Amino acid sequence: MSFSESIQICFTKYADFKGTASRSEFWWFRLFTVVAYELFRLFVPGLAFVLYLAVFLPSLAVSVRRNHDVGRSGWWILVPFYDIYLWCLPTKVGDNPYAAAGATTTVWGGTPQGEQFCVACGKLLQGGLNFCPACGTAVVKR
Repeated sequence: MSFSESIQICFTKYADFKGTASRSEFWWFRLFTVVAYELFRLFVPGLAFVLYLAVFLPSLAVSVRRNHDVGRSGWWILVPFYDIYLWCLPTKVGDNPYAAAGATTTVWGGTPQGEQFCVACGKLLQGGLNFCPACGTAVVKR
């Protein structure tokens, strides 16, 4: 998932606490919020708090969806440091009660040569496979 796709999805699912969020979706949005806040704080200090309020709910929602992606309850965001550990884990494949039934993970073209990478674990995919050999996640090539 690209940087712009992540931001678009997170603002589209502004207050959606159901479903899952991939690692890339979560971390790209986290990077966006930190960089945007720091830029506002440095150059437009009066609006930094307004930006903080604008991204608070989507940040909370994507954090909960990221916990769902690893098979944990969203309430784990209340436990300091353990939530950061959960955010770094790969997608839970199999009996994840929070994932949609029969869900697949879309891969993204990571290089100009068209190489495909698994969103769940980031490993390079081999041509012709409909799953990631490293983590077992089913993939749909676009």
